[in-house]
Amino acid sequence: MTMIVSYDLVTYKNTKSYLLNFFKLTFFFNGIFSVLKLIKGLNNPNYSILEDSNKVDLLFLVLFLIWNIIIYFGFVLFSKAITDVKLITQANTDYLTGLLNRQAFFNVAEKVFSLQTRKKSSLSLLYIDIDFFKNINDSYGHTTGDNALIVFANLLTQTMRKSDFITRLGGEEFAVLMFDTPPEMALVVAERFRKDLESLNFNDKNNNSIKMTASIGVYGEKQTQHSALEYFLERADSALMEAKRKGRNRVINYDLLLV
Repeated sequence: MTMIVSYDLVTYKNTKSYLLNFFKLTFFFNGIFSVLKLIKGLNNPNYSILEDSNKVDLLFLVLFLIWNIIIYFGFVLFSKAITDVKLITQANTDYLTGLLNRQAFFNVAEKVFSLQTRKKSSLSLLYIDIDFFKNINDSYGHTTGDNALIVFANLLTQTMRKSDFITRLGGEEFAVLMFDTPPEMALVVAERFRKDLESLNFNDKNNNSIKMTASIGVYGEKQTQHSALEYFLERADSALMEAKRKGRNRVINYDLLLV
């Protein structure tokens, strides 16, 4: 069991399961104490297992040892469950921004679209691109570029509802899936984010002040009929291209392209 504890501590040394390890060690040493106490009693010439009081002591120690073993391995299984959840989360999360990654977003969207189509509820998608992001990398370096993406993602998270699904599709492209949200409401949220981003400054390591703007394409349906993310993405992307064509740093609704 000592080897199990040692191995377990090494396995989780890079996690935050310190409390779990504390409990496991506590139960482990309690078990060792119980065994030593039992051996000491059995080796005592005055100890008689036939005496009722000693029978009770023996039974108590055995049950206590069994309880410790059960609790210990319960914590081992619980720790493994926590680690499995962490691995699943890492597999679905963008390593830099902490947002959903592309694959996870498509998996989530499939379920959201199925639900919204069945309910015939509203659904909207924002397709967002940071304007001239390459210039930030070229002018200030990739570390500053990474910091810019983190700042951008944090503001996006603060602006959107907790129920919205936010993803980094790749590079400087982001998307937000907003269920139970008609396109006119999505436009209001998108414009608020655009203005907040435009007024935001952040400094690099050399104290250079850096600004960012974004172009945003919006597509939504008041009653969801097209149960495919690709359908929404194509139209939101068309709106995004129009926003760029008109000079960037603006929000365009796909419906305006049909007028």
